Amino acid sequence: MTYPKCGTTWSQEIVWNMRNNPDLDNPDADDALFIRSPYLEMDMLSVPEMPVDAAATAVFMKGIEKYVKDLDQLVGTAIYFQVAEAHWKPRTIKTHLPFSMLPKNLLDTCKVKSEKCVVYVSRNPKDNVLSAQHHYKLAKLHNFVGTQDEFVDLFVEDLLLYSPYGQHLREAWSRRHHPNFFMTTFEELKADTRQQLTKLDAFLGTGLTDKQFDNILQTTSFRTMQEKDQMQKLNETSYNMDEGNKEGLFVRQGKAGTWRDKITPEQNAKLDLWIKKNFTDHGIDFKYD
Repeated sequence: MTYPKCGTTWSQEIVWNMRNNPDLDNPDADDALFIRSPYLEMDMLSVPEMPVDAAATAVFMKGIEKYVKDLDQLVGTAIYFQVAEAHWKPRTIKTHLPFSMLPKNLLDTCKVKSEKCVVYVSRNPKDNVLSAQHHYKLAKLHNFVGTQDEFVDLFVEDLLLYSPYGQHLREAWSRRHHPNFFMTTFEELKADTRQQLTKLDAFLGTGLTDKQFDNILQTTSFRTMQEKDQMQKLNETSYNMDEGNKEGLFVRQGKAGTWRDKITPEQNAKLDLWIKKNFTDHGIDFKYD
């Protein structure tokens, strides 16, 4: 679970590989991530006015054949939701939905150590807003063509998809002590990935060896993630590839603190006020590098 652009793809790969591919010998690892790890609410992002990305749809439908029994039983338009429901277990499901839009008993439904419920990753808002701006320019679903000033305004006014980030993170923060909930940040993952994987290993009950930790670090490294960026398999039907070729695809920089070179003093002041109101006053602090 993440608010968008908080390290979702990276953390998905980490969790999926820890649970399914610690020895790097699982052929399913070659499947696209959105097939191995279904996106719970993807169906809501279908826009009738947009042309169907036939290539991506074909990849998805072909890929899920081995994960979902009775594929012909899928009905209607909520295909992604049905795939998430029918997927092989243990499932690693992605969602950007906040707790208030998920079952109230979500964290109490998993009792077995190997089936812990929720891993939540947050990110400092200043890097998050820049990553989101790139995504909104890249994806034709959003097709943002405005200025950075305009995008920062949309961000602090909570007008982006899945907003408000403040409420999203506060709902997670209030559950941080629940035994079926693991909470970390993009910055902590970057600063000491192995330490965070060790904590995650204890939470998931995966019992990794030192060699398996090395394997996970290697297969989820920034370089490896860039090489297998799932965006490279898609086409211009859904994405503005001029933006992708200029600024990068889903996996771009893999760093914390890039906001310092790109956020103007005026934008920074707006973000500071918004952060104080939504987080600092609630006891939530961020690392900005």
